Amino acid sequence: MADTLTLSGGGSSAVATDEMFAHAAQLGACQARAEDWLARLRAVLAADTAGAAGAAGVGWGVGAGRAAEPGSTELLGEALRQLQAFRATAERLRAGLTRAAEGYGHAERTITALWGAGAQFSAWTAGRALPLLLASAALTLLPLAALGVLLSTAFGVDPARLPARLSTLVAGWVRVDPWLLNSPGFVKLVRAAIGSGDEFAAGLLRLPAAAALPIGAAVGAEEGAAAVTALALFAAAAGGQALRETPQRVHRASQTLAVSPPRGIGDLAARVPNSAAGSPQIRIERYGGSAPRWVVYLAGTADFAVIPAAEPFDLTANVHATAGGDAASQRAVRAALAEAGAEPDDPLLLVGHSQGGLVAARLAESGDLNVAGYVNLGGPLGAVQASGVPGLSLEHSDDIVPALGGSGHAPDELLTVGRTALGSGDAGAPASAGPDSGPGSAGRPDDGPHSNPAQRPFAAHGLEHYRRTARLVDASAEPRLQGFERLVQGFTGAEPGRMTRWRSERVPGTE
Repeated sequence: MADTLTLSGGGSSAVATDEMFAHAAQLGACQARAEDWLARLRAVLAADTAGAAGAAGVGWGVGAGRAAEPGSTELLGEALRQLQAFRATAERLRAGLTRAAEGYGHAERTITALWGAGAQFSAWTAGRALPLLLASAALTLLPLAALGVLLSTAFGVDPARLPARLSTLVAGWVRVDPWLLNSPGFVKLVRAAIGSGDEFAAGLLRLPAAAALPIGAAVGAEEGAAAVTALALFAAAAGGQALRETPQRVHRASQTLAVSPPRGIGDLAARVPNSAAGSPQIRIERYGGSAPRWVVYLAGTADFAVIPAAEPFDLTANVHATAGGDAASQRAVRAALAEAGAEPDDPLLLVGHSQGGLVAARLAESGDLNVAGYVNLGGPLGAVQASGVPGLSLEHSDDIVPALGGSGHAPDELLTVGRTALGSGDAGAPASAGPDSGPGSAGRPDDGPHSNPAQRPFAAHGLEHYRRTARLVDASAEPRLQGFERLVQGFTGAEPGRMTRWRSERVPGTE
């Protein structure tokens, strides 16, 4: 199951594995070929048996003016009947596969809707009951807190250090047993919760459910993510510099090198920069001569501190990009393109991992750039609406990061490929030390309690896992995936390109 790809979107209501879509396309091709043979057979049978059966253009090996072999008409008639049966079987099988995919898609949408409805009602209930729960918790916890203080004093532990010790215990539990964070069910729960912030607020304001739930259903992922992010920014405002955007600057971090053009999604994913502090976050490749085309590769988050430091691909940029704001990482890409010599109307192909994928989609959504396509490797795109731009989003069902964007209505041009990453096929992939820095940093020593990457928090988000998924996309015979691969090949062409790497940093001491 770990190597099975599930496709959805791309202008279709069907949801199924890539093998199912590929088989349906192959059956359609067989049906078309059978119809061609049937037309030629009918032409032969309609011709004069004595000599016209070999009329020019029929092409069945009977020369013009030659009589048909005895019994050949009966044989051709039997062949006609067999071909008709074959065509009917191919048509029936193709229709069955299509119906199965559409039925799976309907079931998937129904389950998603039920998840969403349950999450919305639960959020409204939690918001409405929060004051009572806080009061009850206070009455319950006060005696327990007093008991904890007495016991800690008796055992020689400073009571003031209890919260820190509790936090350490929780962090240790997550590190030792990260099963919950890597669970597809938990990922679904997070995706539903992200889209239910408005229902929680309605319950907190004591609005009736009959009014609150329809209003919440009308609020899309864009507004929901923005609202959740706005609350985070508002809460952080009291902390001074926390989550506050700053200017940034960009500089070239490598010489210009010749590169071969990427031939598929696997090549694109292999060239995405690893997330590491101090490393170049942006790779730019130029193809074409007087009419240049640019491929841009973007790294994921390298700094998860609440207060921004030197790294613009950080938590602050994550929050602002999710909310549709002016993130430093987006400004860094624009600045790097300008420094590389790109004009605003030059065609772009954008590829990114995690925050890099989110930035790629946001730039495609902006409308002021000539984006020919974008590829997302594990970024949270639920709130992005890059309509009119072909997109391919690889999202692991056991990766919590894509769920942080909520569950919006994807544009028709976005094809989403799902896979469960933490299976036997990925058992040997390098492990992740954080939700973005992960397996892209190959060669990092294993400093965790487990040698198995699947037993680490956020393991499915690692860049190496997404690179494997990209290679599986290349190996797929599904027509839409092959179509996106042709888009990549047509964009870059067959001639070598020129590559540069770029490093962006926040400007210190500025607002």
